Amino acid sequence: GAGAAWIYHRDNGDWIPQAKLLMPLVDMDFNDFSGFSVDILGDDAIVGSQGARGISQAAGASYLFHRTGTNWTRVAKQQATDGAINDSFGNAVDFSSNFIAVGAQADDDRGNNTGACYVFPRNGTNVGAHVKLIASDTVAGDFFGSSVSVEDDLLLVGAQGDGDGGSFAGAAYVFTFDGTNWSEAAKLRASNPAATAFFGRVVELREGRAIIGAPCINVSSLPGWVYIFEREGTNWVERAVLQGDDTVNGNEFGASLDHSGDRVIVG
Repeated sequence: GAGAAWIYHRDNGDWIPQAKLLMPLVDMDFNDFSGFSVDILGDDAIVGSQGARGISQAAGASYLFHRTGTNWTRVAKQQATDGAINDSFGNAVDFSSNFIAVGAQADDDRGNNTGACYVFPRNGTNVGAHVKLIASDTVAGDFFGSSVSVEDDLLLVGAQGDGDGGSFAGAAYVFTFDGTNWSEAAKLRASNPAATAFFGRVVELREGRAIIGAPCINVSSLPGWVYIFEREGTNWVERAVLQGDDTVNGNEFGASLDHSGDRVIVG
């Protein structure tokens, strides 16, 4: 259960394995789950290892890799300076040219499984000290940091356990960066909240849109949805609720998603 991640390179339409990314041997242990989360941008890749040795055993970590030619080299390790066992730091990762965002959905600062998100500034392969974000109304069981997405001066964090609309109805939070500090700007919820919808299980922030999955995990009476919010000034407006035209209850539509231009793909 140590885990790994693989890099594939496209060559004339074929995808060819190029590298296997591993955490340092000194960090490796049972159930590190390296590769539990991944992201790639240009010549850089990040791999989350939610059970890895951070500041303490099994606190979690993530690793930044950089490509030179066909070689991928591990260049930085991200960990929480206040990490504790089973925080799940690295359960979600995302990064941009300026920031690395890492979820720790089982952080316990405000009670069991409150959750947190750590944001690291970066300049190429140089990674700075993190700031720790927790939503203003987060309570035990919210799993804040279950998903993360960062773009420019915006950060979107899922809290799949938020209970405002019922147990595990879920929510997502928008944070903005003013050049110095990150500030909570909005809390997004489904227009049709339902218990155990897990809204915020996955999130994607791209081009002024927030795409949020609510897969209704292990709920046979709900099919799952994907919600699209658009930014209007300082407000976020729900523009669409997506469902597959053949989706039936229990399908967990919205368990994974990605977005590019005017297209969204949903698992």
